[in-house]
Amino acid sequence: MKARLRALGLVAALSVLASCASFGSLLERPEVSLVSLTPEPSSGLEQRFRVELRISNPNTRALEVTGLRFELELNDRRLARGQSGEGVRVPRLGDATLGVDATTTLLDVLRQVSGIPGTKEIRYRISGRVFLAGFFPPWIDFDHSDVLVTLPEAVPRGSP
Repeated sequence: MKARLRALGLVAALSVLASCASFGSLLERPEVSLVSLTPEPSSGLEQRFRVELRISNPNTRALEVTGLRFELELNDRRLARGQSGEGVRVPRLGDATLGVDATTTLLDVLRQVSGIPGTKEIRYRISGRVFLAGFFPPWIDFDHSDVLVTLPEAVPRGSP
Protein backbone atom coordinates (compact mmCIF):
# COMPACT_ATOMS: atom_id res chain seq x y z
CA MET A 1 0.00 0.00 0.00
CA LYS A 2 2.84 2.42 0.89
CA ALA A 3 4.60 1.66 -2.39
CA ARG A 4 1.40 2.41 -4.31
CA LEU A 5 0.96 5.75 -2.47
CA ARG A 6 4.59 6.71 -3.18
CA ALA A 7 4.15 5.90 -6.86
CA LEU A 8 0.94 7.94 -6.98
CA GLY A 9 2.69 10.85 -5.23
CA LEU A 10 5.60 10.66 -7.69
CA VAL A 11 3.22 10.68 -10.67
CA ALA A 12 1.38 13.70 -9.23
CA ALA A 13 4.63 15.60 -8.62
CA LEU A 14 5.88 14.86 -12.14
CA SER A 15 2.54 16.00 -13.59
CA VAL A 16 2.79 19.33 -11.75
CA LEU A 17 6.37 19.86 -12.91
CA ALA A 18 5.47 18.98 -16.50
CA SER A 19 2.56 21.44 -16.51
CA CYS A 20 4.81 24.21 -15.13
CA ALA A 21 7.47 23.49 -17.74
CA SER A 22 4.94 23.47 -20.56
CA PHE A 23 3.50 26.80 -19.34
CA GLY A 24 6.96 28.40 -19.59
CA SER A 25 7.41 27.07 -23.11
CA LEU A 26 4.19 28.82 -24.18
CA LEU A 27 5.81 32.16 -23.39
CA GLU A 28 7.10 33.99 -26.46
CA ARG A 29 10.53 35.55 -26.15
CA PRO A 30 10.51 39.26 -25.50
CA GLU A 31 12.44 41.40 -27.98
CA VAL A 32 15.18 43.45 -26.37
CA SER A 33 16.55 46.27 -28.52
CA LEU A 34 19.00 49.12 -28.12
CA VAL A 35 17.51 52.59 -27.56
CA SER A 36 20.63 54.57 -26.64
CA LEU A 37 24.25 54.20 -25.59
CA THR A 38 25.69 57.04 -23.52
CA PRO A 39 29.35 57.19 -22.40
CA GLU A 40 29.86 57.74 -18.67
CA PRO A 41 32.94 58.81 -16.72
CA SER A 42 35.52 56.04 -17.00
CA SER A 43 38.94 55.28 -15.61
CA GLY A 44 42.06 53.64 -16.92
CA LEU A 45 41.43 50.64 -19.12
CA GLU A 46 37.72 50.34 -18.30
CA GLN A 47 35.05 52.25 -20.19
CA ARG A 48 31.52 52.65 -18.85
CA PHE A 49 28.24 53.28 -20.66
CA ARG A 50 24.62 53.81 -19.75
CA VAL A 51 22.62 51.56 -22.07
CA GLU A 52 18.92 52.18 -22.53
CA LEU A 53 17.08 49.04 -23.63
CA ARG A 54 13.53 48.55 -24.87
CA ILE A 55 11.84 45.32 -23.82
CA SER A 56 8.88 44.47 -26.07
CA ASN A 57 6.41 41.87 -24.82
CA PRO A 58 4.55 39.92 -27.54
CA ASN A 59 2.62 37.93 -24.91
CA THR A 60 -0.96 38.37 -23.70
CA ARG A 61 0.29 38.39 -20.12
CA ALA A 62 2.39 41.12 -18.48
CA LEU A 63 6.01 40.28 -17.70
CA GLU A 64 7.47 41.17 -14.32
CA VAL A 65 11.16 41.58 -15.18
CA THR A 66 13.31 41.25 -12.06
CA GLY A 67 16.67 41.66 -13.78
CA LEU A 68 18.62 41.32 -16.97
CA ARG A 69 22.10 40.55 -18.23
CA PHE A 70 23.42 41.06 -21.74
CA GLU A 71 26.32 41.29 -24.14
CA LEU A 72 26.39 43.96 -26.85
CA GLU A 73 28.28 43.44 -30.10
CA LEU A 74 28.99 45.88 -32.93
CA ASN A 75 29.83 44.33 -36.31
CA ASP A 76 30.36 40.90 -34.73
CA ARG A 77 32.83 42.20 -32.12
CA ARG A 78 32.03 42.43 -28.42
CA LEU A 79 31.64 46.00 -27.26
CA ALA A 80 30.22 45.76 -23.75
CA ARG A 81 28.55 43.61 -21.11
CA GLY A 82 26.03 44.66 -18.53
CA GLN A 83 23.60 43.48 -15.92
CA SER A 84 20.95 44.94 -13.69
CA GLY A 85 18.85 43.75 -10.79
CA GLU A 86 16.34 46.55 -11.38
CA GLY A 87 12.82 45.47 -12.11
CA VAL A 88 10.34 46.73 -14.64
CA ARG A 89 6.79 45.69 -15.52
CA VAL A 90 6.31 45.13 -19.25
CA PRO A 91 2.60 45.30 -20.06
CA ARG A 92 0.93 42.64 -22.18
CA LEU A 93 1.46 43.37 -25.87
CA GLY A 94 3.46 46.43 -24.85
CA ASP A 95 6.95 47.58 -24.06
CA ALA A 96 9.03 49.27 -21.38
CA THR A 97 12.52 50.74 -21.19
CA LEU A 98 15.24 49.87 -18.73
CA GLY A 99 18.52 51.70 -18.14
CA VAL A 100 21.50 49.44 -17.48
CA ASP A 101 25.15 50.17 -16.71
CA ALA A 102 27.59 48.40 -19.01
CA THR A 103 31.36 48.12 -19.08
CA THR A 104 33.94 47.45 -21.71
CA THR A 105 37.71 47.46 -21.94
CA LEU A 106 39.88 49.90 -23.82
CA LEU A 107 41.01 46.96 -25.96
CA ASP A 108 37.40 46.22 -27.01
CA VAL A 109 36.91 49.90 -27.94
CA LEU A 110 40.13 49.90 -29.99
CA ARG A 111 38.96 46.75 -31.81
CA GLN A 112 35.73 48.54 -32.68
CA VAL A 113 37.52 51.62 -34.02
CA SER A 114 39.96 49.56 -36.07
CA GLY A 115 37.06 47.66 -37.68
CA ILE A 116 35.17 50.73 -38.96
CA PRO A 117 37.18 51.57 -42.11
CA GLY A 118 35.73 49.76 -45.11
CA THR A 119 32.38 48.94 -43.50
CA LYS A 120 29.13 50.06 -45.11
CA GLU A 121 27.00 49.78 -42.02
CA ILE A 122 27.32 49.35 -38.30
CA ARG A 123 25.26 46.42 -37.07
CA TYR A 124 24.55 45.56 -33.49
CA ARG A 125 23.58 42.37 -31.74
CA ILE A 126 22.33 42.17 -28.20
CA SER A 127 21.91 38.82 -26.50
CA GLY A 128 21.37 37.72 -22.96
CA ARG A 129 18.82 36.67 -20.40
CA VAL A 130 15.77 38.37 -18.89
CA PHE A 131 14.89 37.21 -15.36
CA LEU A 132 11.15 36.95 -14.64
CA ALA A 133 8.91 36.61 -11.60
CA GLY A 134 6.04 34.14 -11.72
CA PHE A 135 7.28 31.87 -14.53
CA PHE A 136 9.04 28.55 -14.71
CA PRO A 137 11.85 28.60 -15.63
CA PRO A 138 12.35 32.06 -14.09
CA TRP A 139 14.29 33.42 -17.09
CA ILE A 140 14.06 33.65 -20.84
CA ASP A 141 16.93 34.15 -23.26
CA PHE A 142 16.90 36.78 -25.98
CA ASP A 143 18.93 37.57 -29.09
CA HIS A 144 18.27 40.57 -31.34
CA SER A 145 20.22 42.05 -34.26
CA ASP A 146 19.68 45.21 -36.28
CA VAL A 147 21.48 47.88 -38.30
CA LEU A 148 22.52 50.81 -36.12
CA VAL A 149 23.60 53.11 -38.94
CA THR A 150 24.38 52.93 -42.65
CA LEU A 151 27.58 54.78 -43.49
CA PRO A 152 27.90 56.94 -46.61
CA GLU A 153 30.19 55.58 -49.28
CA ALA A 154 33.62 57.16 -49.36
CA VAL A 155 34.18 59.54 -52.25
CA PRO A 156 37.58 58.97 -53.90
CA ARG A 157 39.96 61.91 -53.79
CA GLY A 158 39.87 64.09 -56.87
CA SER A 159 36.19 63.24 -57.59
CA PRO A 160 33.83 66.16 -58.18
